[in-house]
Amino acid sequence: MKLSFRLLFLFFIFSFYSYGQDSTSQIKGKWKIVKSLLQKRSNIITNLTKTLSKSNVDKKQNDSLKGLAIDLYNYVGLLNLTDSVSISIVAAKNKKLLKSLAVTLIEIDSKQEIKSDEKFANFQGELEGCENSIKNAAGNYNDMCREYKRTDLLFLLNYPNNQTEVQF
Repeated sequence: MKLSFRLLFLFFIFSFYSYGQDSTSQIKGKWKIVKSLLQKRSNIITNLTKTLSKSNVDKKQNDSLKGLAIDLYNYVGLLNLTDSVSISIVAAKNKKLLKSLAVTLIEIDSKQEIKSDEKFANFQGELEGCENSIKNAAGNYNDMCREYKRTDLLFLLNYPNNQTEVQF
């Protein structure tokens, strides 16, 4: 009787341990998707800034946008762990990048020669598709965090001026 109780007890301990390991790996798997999409968007924005540097867009704003995109790309690339501090740093860097992108897009909106450029239209389409993918991946990641009661790891997409998204 004591032996069967001990075996049952050990079974429960290992079950809970593997559940914890499984939840951690599932959350990390979802985060990897978000990470790769954030880096993809950073690449798109960096390439956009290269194109815009040949136009009459504010050079300081363009350089700032490029710097923020590279900073987010590098930070996310180095991030292997999913901890609440790292996730909130990524969210803050993401918010800064989106604010700068919004300012740049507002400036571009007044410049017909840029808006009519085919390269810019391609970047705009890529950004819009990538942003939708980020929203979906972040939603899936956050759902997984909630499912495993890890709300400390939520990745909140904070758009500038409380918008639900950046308009492309």
